[in-house]
Amino acid sequence: MIIMGIEVLIFSIMGICLICGKGSWMIAGYNTMSKEEKANCDIKKVSRAVGIFLLIIAVFIGVMSFVIQYAIKNDVKNIIGYAGVGVAFVVAMGSIILVIYCKKYDKNKK
Repeated sequence: MIIMGIEVLIFSIMGICLICGKGSWMIAGYNTMSKEEKANCDIKKVSRAVGIFLLIIAVFIGVMSFVIQYAIKNDVKNIIGYAGVGVAFVVAMGSIILVIYCKKYDKNKK
């Protein structure tokens, strides 16, 4: 429970920093992009989207910690599997949203 609380705190702080426009260096892969790739990416949108994604993950981890505690106390089976599927779904949706939402589109280019 304490470890999940620490994770929620870390993800929340990182998410708030990214939403405020600070800490774009924390986004994996952005610093290794070439200048052409960086030109096609709006870092403000990416930072905001990743920050929101981190806050969603923080809430999900917090809820999951209470659900897991309930499952352990009441001997509910398969709750860890459902939580894993939930995490995979959130990560997949976040990745799709980042790819679609954060690209710069040149309207003059065909």
